[in-house]
Amino acid sequence: MLINTELFKYFEKDKEDNFVNVDIDIFEKLDSWFKNGEIKNSKHKAFTFAYYWLISYFWKYGKYGQHLLTIKDIKKILGYSPIDKRLDYIVKENGLLDSKGYTELSRDFPVYSFFSEQGLELIMTTDLDPSYKRGATNKYSGNYSVKKPLKMINRTYKEGLMTSNDDSFKLYIYEFTRIVLTDGLGVDGFYVYAWLKWKSKMICKSKFPVYYSELIEATNFSDKKLRKILQLLEKVNLIKIHNKTLFNKENQNFSTKNSYELLYKPRNWGIEYSEVI
Repeated sequence: MLINTELFKYFEKDKEDNFVNVDIDIFEKLDSWFKNGEIKNSKHKAFTFAYYWLISYFWKYGKYGQHLLTIKDIKKILGYSPIDKRLDYIVKENGLLDSKGYTELSRDFPVYSFFSEQGLELIMTTDLDPSYKRGATNKYSGNYSVKKPLKMINRTYKEGLMTSNDDSFKLYIYEFTRIVLTDGLGVDGFYVYAWLKWKSKMICKSKFPVYYSELIEATNFSDKKLRKILQLLEKVNLIKIHNKTLFNKENQNFSTKNSYELLYKPRNWGIEYSEVI
């Protein structure tokens, strides 16, 4: 597998331990939308999760100050053609995520973020000096807008995920790039890995048992596809699978219980993204 080095340009200056807090009820919400037919298939469910994580990351870390990212760029990062319209019902204005209160269109967005004694602070386009905005590049003028990740800002009866760890689990930029930008995993692999991290959070263990049938039901992926994703996640050193009877070709027993161990611990950015795995 070759890691997609072209798309790594969006993250090459980022610290490995940059992260986004993910609401623990996200999988319940996605499953509900999927079962109601509001999300059309399992791949679109995985895309929805990865898309929301990514725009939350862009917002939290002021990435729009480095790149004028568009939905075409985001589709490309997530492994889709930039002109693929099959996903637009999820991300468009008044689409699925807007209607569910997860996103809204905004022309005011972070262009820079930093940590102070008060915590994370954002510099918004409205904070910029007017003379800067009228500069030669005129970078933030016109109709340029982004999707605002509303759960990062505020949650019902809770603080937003940007400032609160309550009822959430962390997904790091290292994990995202390692999975989504690696051939053979993509957003589907990110969804499976995120679900395993959610499971770890729910039972407060980094090594934990999961019935294979539970994974099938949670992801809605085929047996063949799920087995391949799990094997690749182990190959890129993000998980360790204990009790590998599941992967015997003769074994078709979905009641098998494997133990999964999460291997990633935040450390200094040191990965070579040109490496062949």
